[in-house]
Amino acid sequence: MKPLSQVDLANALGVSKLTVSRVLKVFGRENHHLTDRDAIQCLAVGKIVSLGISHAAACRLLGEFSAEILYVHGKPDNQCWLIFTERENKSFWVSALTPRHLAGLIDALNLPVVLSLHEIVADAQVRLNQLKLQKFDQVAA
Repeated sequence: MKPLSQVDLANALGVSKLTVSRVLKVFGRENHHLTDRDAIQCLAVGKIVSLGISHAAACRLLGEFSAEILYVHGKPDNQCWLIFTERENKSFWVSALTPRHLAGLIDALNLPVVLSLHEIVADAQVRLNQLKLQKFDQVAA
């Protein structure tokens, strides 16, 4: 089967190939062959953008938490939440790897925004599998 390309990802996300290239650059993968991990990261950025976060902010966020993406992608039972809050004119993101840690952060922080990274990555994996099937069907036809 022919591997997925940046153009395939761009079409799936409704963006240009240049935009996909910029996302890959954030992850230090701009001059490499496209891997499943690269595709998952691009699709995860697309999912976060669909939640109302700007493209640039989504890239920065997932670039900062790329190790957490690998953690949840490596084993489907792993969980991770990204928590955003503002305190004393400062805003920041932190991660939680267990429900207990998440509960503690929610209790400690004032009105945090929580993103379920493991669900975002799982959705990206499903979408990647669909893209691969579509690519296979195109080649087979």
